[in-house]
Amino acid sequence: MHIIYLPKAADFVANLDDPLVGRVRRTVKLLETLGSGLRMPFSKPVEHGLFELRIVGAVHVRLLYFFYKGEAVVVHAFAKKTERLSRGDIEYALLARNTFIAEV
Repeated sequence: MHIIYLPKAADFVANLDDPLVGRVRRTVKLLETLGSGLRMPFSKPVEHGLFELRIVGAVHVRLLYFFYKGEAVVVHAFAKKTERLSRGDIEYALLARNTFIAEV
């Protein structure tokens, strides 16, 4: 499966330090390989077709993505600081998804 990153998510991942970017790349590789078959502890549904790719460690990283025409589209990426996803992060990702679909 091909992975598409929206610019803000791509910038976030590109600016991670080396050990962390390695963990992110390994988890993204699982998404490429397993696609929608990827489950916990690596992937979890959020809402309305949005999923979170979960990278755990000293710093928890989340990539919010959705599936579109056989591809995974990463719309938001961030370091998670609280136990639950913030409503703001979810709303941002849903808006970015809707914008992406409207522009394709």
